[in-house]
Amino acid sequence: MKCSEPRRTLPDAKLQRLRTLTVRRVQSIDARKWLSAQISTRRKQSVSAEPEDMDSSLKAFLKNQIIELE
Repeated sequence: MKCSEPRRTLPDAKLQRLRTLTVRRVQSIDARKWLSAQISTRRKQSVSAEPEDMDSSLKAFLKNQIIELE
């Protein structure tokens, strides 16, 4: 089935920027998933609370990065 409207393309610079932002967002989400898994593992192993403070800061940073990229 063919589309009756002409197909629009983004200029190369805008397309490259969109791709960059999309990749950055995916990387940030993957980092957040990895961090959540690490936090869960450390809790199960009863590791000290000090890394948890760092984890909370990093998790907040990643959340803000993802929000900015959306």
